[in-house]
Amino acid sequence: MIEEPAEVEASALDPAFLQRILDRHRAEVHSLLAAAAEEWIADGCPRFNDHETSCTAVLVGFLADLIRRGRASAFQIAVFPETGGWTDDYLDGRSDPDTVPRPDIVLFLGLHHDVKMPVECKRLLRPSATAKDYILKGLYRFLSGTYESSDGQATMICFAMDRDAPTACEDINKVIRAQLDATQILKAAPPLGSLQAIYRSRHPHPGDKLEAVHLFLDIQSRPPPRPRARI
Repeated sequence: MIEEPAEVEASALDPAFLQRILDRHRAEVHSLLAAAAEEWIADGCPRFNDHETSCTAVLVGFLADLIRRGRASAFQIAVFPETGGWTDDYLDGRSDPDTVPRPDIVLFLGLHHDVKMPVECKRLLRPSATAKDYILKGLYRFLSGTYESSDGQATMICFAMDRDAPTACEDINKVIRAQLDATQILKAAPPLGSLQAIYRSRHPHPGDKLEAVHLFLDIQSRPPPRPRARI
């Protein structure tokens, strides 16, 4: 079998170099998400409507812009909205593809973008989107294994539409105490850039503990959307 030139080149790459790229991506991915959120918030949080998909789409747009701007200096992460978790069971025809899990955002890490990092987004907006939804329809998808974790981490984004971040955190912690237990509540973590509302939580998980990183975005304002200049 004759290898394609790209395959020969890839096979010759130093494994230590590939690992460094992956480690850098893992180290910077939450800072990139936070930076995209900061730019969106600074722009006034424009979006088509208050649906979760509208918020996620604009955040992905800001994130994609940041990644494009960084391509000249380093190998970058790839980002896609609502990409299914296509495991071998689905690809081999053993599971129904209509049931494939679809995280709101998927980031692909490493030089070959072969390490997948799902990100789940949930909004808080009374009465339709609740703190209970954030846990049972969001975080629990990582805890149950519906979404894979990346290197023992889960990533959640909370769109706080009718309350500030500390209030949103306490509302979610009330649900955790009732549905899980008090050891798994969200706890304040160091800021990422100028984004202050960062929380972490630890949870039992098959094989090892899972740490969840939660970015809370206060997007109570909503000006009309408008075209943005892109590089």
